[in-house]
Amino acid sequence: MEFIIPIIFIAFLYYFFKPLSLHNNVFKQVEKSFELHEKMLNAKLKQQQDYACNHCNAILQSPDDISPSGDVKCHHCDQWFNVYQ
Repeated sequence: MEFIIPIIFIAFLYYFFKPLSLHNNVFKQVEKSFELHEKMLNAKLKQQQDYACNHCNAILQSPDDISPSGDVKCHHCDQWFNVYQ
């Protein structure tokens, strides 16, 4: 009889806190979804911009050539430049 009360208390704690962990997982998934959406929007904006070389003002042929840090090599004059500077 003396073991029933601690078992009931442990079961209560388990079933009380389990939904809280499920909510945390839902919030993490929503946060990841927002981050992915933000990355997709940034990629679309990056593709819509026309970048010009700092040395010869030639327009960049493809936004796919831009590295994540913004470095790109001009196809016209073969000089490196950064689109974020």
